[in-house]
Amino acid sequence: MKVKIKEKKTFIFDSIGIVIIAILIFFIFLAILLIGKLFLKSNVENDIIYSYNINNNLDYKVYLYKNDFISSEYLDMKKMYIADLIDYVRISFIYNYSGSKNVTMDYNYSVVATIYGEYQTEIEAANTVVWTKEYSIVNNTKENVTDQSQFNLKKDVDINYNYFNSEVTRFSNEFKIPINTYLNVKFKVDLKSIIEKKEINEDSVIEVNIPLNKQAFEITDKYVTDQQKSINNELPIQDGFNYIALIFYIILIVGSLISIVILLKKVIKIKIKTEYTKKLNKILKSYGDVIVNTLNPIKIKNLNVIDVKKFEEMLDLVEEIRAPILFNEVKEDNECWFVVIQYDIMYRYILKDEKENK
Repeated sequence: MKVKIKEKKTFIFDSIGIVIIAILIFFIFLAILLIGKLFLKSNVENDIIYSYNINNNLDYKVYLYKNDFISSEYLDMKKMYIADLIDYVRISFIYNYSGSKNVTMDYNYSVVATIYGEYQTEIEAANTVVWTKEYSIVNNTKENVTDQSQFNLKKDVDINYNYFNSEVTRFSNEFKIPINTYLNVKFKVDLKSIIEKKEINEDSVIEVNIPLNKQAFEITDKYVTDQQKSINNELPIQDGFNYIALIFYIILIVGSLISIVILLKKVIKIKIKTEYTKKLNKILKSYGDVIVNTLNPIKIKNLNVIDVKKFEEMLDLVEEIRAPILFNEVKEDNECWFVVIQYDIMYRYILKDEKENK
């Protein structure tokens, strides 16, 4: 019976091994991604449920008495103004709100003017406020909008410059204190809303400073033009950091790496043919018709064993005594016997992997 070389078995193992290695590599990458996700998670998961923008703006004009020097009725912003020519200052406060969806909002606004009197002491270089007086220009007004995504608010106020200037003159005449004074006009908007149980509380302020008791001056302002904000739906992670999952992923990575190393050794070993494998395959392929593969180990008890140096000598015996060559692999991929038995004599050729047996 001709002995068949085990090429098919080798090929099947090779293919299966490569597939298993590919699956294990996939598991490793998956575990690494899941570990990264564990560490990237903070204590809350944020989801934007509402975003909004607040835009503040300002415009003012300084109206003049009729005079022989300036023909225009008023002067625009960012000019130098002569106090004796000023009748009043008209200020336009502008507030624009826009959101990402329709909501209900409550807001209130007011305009307050405050005189500040500063006195420079001899000890400190900075001015110290020694006098303040507040005036309500627009009383606190409450409004609301329902089911809207935006609203605009514009409030015009006229500031009687000469009235506030005369207040400073009266204070100076009364106390004979040299002070630096200015009028702070403040427009304030307070907005409140509830978006999916999340509160919005926004305060916006636009300030205008008008110097008083000066022959000529410039008006300054202070405000934030744009505010962009959002409301996040904060979802707490109940269990915190999942250490059990982390340990599992690490074990999966380590186990997969060990399995890959073991499988690679087997696959590489199969692919790299040793001198032993080459010789054995050549013998089985060339002389398979006279070789019989034995499943059981060949016993040498009660037999006189004669070892031959070359396999070709076994072929001569086969022709001479008309007996088959018995083949048995004593150590897989390492050592095999080819024997011919005649009566109580065993002729044996041993093929070994010389590298393994050094």
